[in-house]
Amino acid sequence: MAKANLLSSLLQAALTSATRGNPERERGEPDDDPYYDPPRFDLDDDDDDQLDVDVDDDDVDDAVDEYEEFHWGNEADSIEQIELPDAPKTLVLIGELEGVIYRTAKGQRKQESWVHFHDERTPPKLAYDPKTHQLYILGGKYRITPRGIED
Repeated sequence: MAKANLLSSLLQAALTSATRGNPERERGEPDDDPYYDPPRFDLDDDDDDQLDVDVDDDDVDDAVDEYEEFHWGNEADSIEQIELPDAPKTLVLIGELEGVIYRTAKGQRKQESWVHFHDERTPPKLAYDPKTHQLYILGGKYRITPRGIED
């Protein structure tokens, strides 16, 4: 019962966060939100379709294999390179991450929400970079498998 109440709270919090309390507001609208920071990528000036990142082909092959295994055989539609920012030197701890809700399609199923509750004995921590407000999941004892996130 406690997990059902937590799930309801997480879903409500996600909805409230995504709409900033206004269900009629579309997700991702910047409005006058001082924390809105759209993703930024440093594109190579010579070719707007390519990012200036050195990627090992074996790493890409491994990532594609992981994607297909996690998504129960669905093939990756595309491969994108993104430039990751340097790791922040300081993070602000929000608290323990009790669960994760994510949306994806696996196998023959349509897009749907998947919920994972972390083991309360070894939950990861949720923190953010005070300069960019980027979230970070730290620690915890879990693994990613075809079944999803497992503790």
